[in-house]
Amino acid sequence: SCNLRNESKTVLAEKKEYLAKCSPNGMELYSYAHDLNLMDDLILVTSHRDTICRVFSIEDNFAFVTSYGRIGQGPGEFIQPLKTHHYNNEFALNDVNKDQLTILAIDPNLDEIKIKELKQLKVDKQAANKKEMLQHEVFISRLDKKHYVSLCRGANGRFFSLRDSALRLCNFFGASPIGEIHDKDSGIGVSGKLFGKLATNGNGSMCFAAFNLPYLSCYTLENEMMRERCSFYFDTTSFDIRNGNLLFSKDKAKGRTLDLKIDDLYIYILYSNRLLSEESTSLIETSMANNIRIFDYDGNAIASIKLDNYISSFDISHSKKKLFAIAYMPEQTLVEFDLPAEFWKELFM
Repeated sequence: SCNLRNESKTVLAEKKEYLAKCSPNGMELYSYAHDLNLMDDLILVTSHRDTICRVFSIEDNFAFVTSYGRIGQGPGEFIQPLKTHHYNNEFALNDVNKDQLTILAIDPNLDEIKIKELKQLKVDKQAANKKEMLQHEVFISRLDKKHYVSLCRGANGRFFSLRDSALRLCNFFGASPIGEIHDKDSGIGVSGKLFGKLATNGNGSMCFAAFNLPYLSCYTLENEMMRERCSFYFDTTSFDIRNGNLLFSKDKAKGRTLDLKIDDLYIYILYSNRLLSEESTSLIETSMANNIRIFDYDGNAIASIKLDNYISSFDISHSKKKLFAIAYMPEQTLVEFDLPAEFWKELFM
């Protein structure tokens, strides 16, 4: 039998819950959307399918502005794209199968707004000892002007990598969310289930949230090394490794992280706190949640936002005092939520 360990460590209660109301007006997307990011007065929606990047205008009631990228192997095409960092008007697509990062920018100064390619970077696959070839690194994201980070999912302090501006390896860092259990068994059946999302702020800070575990970790660059600021479980979970596979207890393990966003002060996690046994892959709700948890970079629980609609991805606009998201109504739709005045006053004043 499988003896599952309860690995929940620091379960934190948020200080206050803020309610956010969804505006009745939205823009149906008509084709699949995976991720949403704000770039000034524009919304960037990215997908793993069909058209990869689409841009919509906030000021013009979510009107479509421009698009970029298709699935394929030709120019401007990607095989398995992941949108990684976005910083000012710049963002990146990591083509996982090619170990390649394409840096793109939205140029708002032209008469016609377009997405333009700035440069392409390729991961240097040789590790420091020149003999060891690495598996695909994912979510390659700009940490600051001189560094990138990526998710490796390796054991023994090699869960992430720090790379220079040419994507040459500087060093590995970071413990696995399942710690010493992973160090003893680091097969693909384990690392494959430790996928998650990286978020960077362009100023040397990085956060990671696991998709299948209620786990968050944060790191900051200091003297060319990544220093851990916090790592913890923010809800209950239960798992073990059997026959080289990471297994979760469906009746004890909670949650699925759907999106991760950060700003200079806080970390925002879109989180479904249902038990895994309550989820059904046939239900669209499995890929949605209506609860955003807010932490600071030291791991303190600050607050949570309760939404009156289920969403799959989001971003917060400080200038507009709103939250923008992808909701299902019943099709995927761009929507906005009004965040209450006390949210801004109590968290940002």
